[in-house]
Amino acid sequence: MSSPGPTLTLDERPQKPRRRRALTEERFFESVLQSISDRVCILDRNGVAIYTNRGAETFAERSRDPLDKLAVGNNYVNVAKSAIREGIAYAAERLRAVRSVLHQEQFSTEVQYPSPSKPCSHAVLMKVESMPQDYGGVIIRWLDFALPKSEARVATDRSLDLLANSAPVMMWRSGADKDCTYFNKNWLEYTGRALDQEVGNGWAEGVHPKDVDRIVRQYNEAFDARQEFVLEYRLKKADGTYGWVLDRGVPTYEANEKFSGYIGSCIDITSHKRSLEALHESEGRFQTLADVVPVVIWSTDSTQRRTYLNEYWRTLTSKEPQESLGFKWLEAVHPEDRPSQRASFAHAAKTARSYRSEYRIARADGNCLRCVDVGAPQFGPDGSYVGHIGACIDISASLELENTRSELVSRQTAAQEDERKRIACELHDDISQRLALCTLELDKIIREKRSAQAAKLYRHMEAIASDIHRISHNLHPSTLAHLGLVPALRRLSRDFSDQRQIAVEFNHKNIPPQIPHRIAISVFRIAQECLTNVSKHSGSRSAKVCLKGMAGGIQLAISDTGCGFDMTTLCDPGRGLGITNIRERSRMLGGRFEIKSKPRGGTKVVIWVPVKAIGQAASQVPA
Repeated sequence: MSSPGPTLTLDERPQKPRRRRALTEERFFESVLQSISDRVCILDRNGVAIYTNRGAETFAERSRDPLDKLAVGNNYVNVAKSAIREGIAYAAERLRAVRSVLHQEQFSTEVQYPSPSKPCSHAVLMKVESMPQDYGGVIIRWLDFALPKSEARVATDRSLDLLANSAPVMMWRSGADKDCTYFNKNWLEYTGRALDQEVGNGWAEGVHPKDVDRIVRQYNEAFDARQEFVLEYRLKKADGTYGWVLDRGVPTYEANEKFSGYIGSCIDITSHKRSLEALHESEGRFQTLADVVPVVIWSTDSTQRRTYLNEYWRTLTSKEPQESLGFKWLEAVHPEDRPSQRASFAHAAKTARSYRSEYRIARADGNCLRCVDVGAPQFGPDGSYVGHIGACIDISASLELENTRSELVSRQTAAQEDERKRIACELHDDISQRLALCTLELDKIIREKRSAQAAKLYRHMEAIASDIHRISHNLHPSTLAHLGLVPALRRLSRDFSDQRQIAVEFNHKNIPPQIPHRIAISVFRIAQECLTNVSKHSGSRSAKVCLKGMAGGIQLAISDTGCGFDMTTLCDPGRGLGITNIRERSRMLGGRFEIKSKPRGGTKVVIWVPVKAIGQAASQVPA
């Protein structure tokens, strides 16, 4: 709060009559200024406020205008310059008036402007008058008064025009006769036309020819019904191109509730329209793609209800997509699979995670199809879960093909084992026996004639017989058939160590007492293949073979500390068939295959195969 003015202190010493009269006049002058209701401020020769009365102080408390808040000690010129920079209305006019009197260009002047604290029907008259030369400076008085109706309307129009031109939108106004009477600066800059070209119905000249009839009709219909309206149309811009605008109009009424026309605002929505067009085009492409792909495309909302099913749903289930929305799609799921399928998806929706499930589709013709259903969660702009989108794929043909392939592989493997067995028997029962006879005859010749050449030939014959025996054993390991998988792997490890000079450590744990023959022979062959790869490629001088019984099956792990390889080259054509054979044997048994390796980090191969209950003794071997 500014002080009421300079403090007047009386000297108690005897004063001359003239001095006493001056003090009395100042006190009288101050009391008069404080008593009047008008606002009063006195500036010195430099424009510094030296006095404000009570009316000015009271008004300053409720005004936002910095020139109304002028306090004693503030420089009016500096405050006015700051107000001009802030865009305060009529600040420049008020500063010119004060300066003209301060510089004695005129004795008095006045400025009229809209009241900053009252409706547009009120105005302020600011009077600036020169003080007597003995005092210097100026005295400013502000008078608030009501405008005549015609002037109030002009003031209102000026205020609305100021507001409209400062708003970041295009604005317009029409009279009760439908003719437009006003367009703000943004509209005129957007269209590149003058106000006299737009008023009346001139604005319609800028509307796109394909939109003008529709827009004029809708405008007239809303106008006649006195209803608010929202229109979208193309409006010609200053550069000759057309931009999409969103136009909203509302009816206006006078104080006596008489309809006076419309006031409206427009915003450019060209970018928004292009985004929508791109979105619609993308949705159209998605719809076309979704209807031609041979898979079911679906989506759900946050309540797990299916909101979309593409046309392939009809092909897969013989049911209409629209009739299967919500939870009705579950009617196509095999009754035995429904509970687990619904629980699986409910968990995915509750946790907003990816979803995968397998179930059967029961068709109307009585056939069942095996399907894989996968989905991914979708989230809104605020990060909240809004549903899933996914695909349901018919894998019946793939499963049938896989079963056929597995059966062929199984038959081929069985045929290979039979052929190995036959060759092994011929080597053991025929060639090995004949070599044994030749060895006996050579031994007899050596004893009778002491021939060094015969002795050398005898040693070659023994080496050949030993190699044939080893080949025969590898082709058909009799140890596996008679003693079981564990002794067969133990002997394989020992023989490999002896023949390849690679230390192979074998251990086993929790092996079931009986293992089906086809599983045992496949595991043995995988071990053979892995050890052969260690010898050929790893450069390692040691390896480990571990056979371990696990829940529902057995696991074979073979590792080395050799050179290893880059896993990205695993599928290179030059890799040969070793890894492929191991993978196929594991798959044929319904097992899992895993390989880990890195350059200079060794290699580890792990397979797991299920071991089920054995039905016939003829199909099993001891562990």
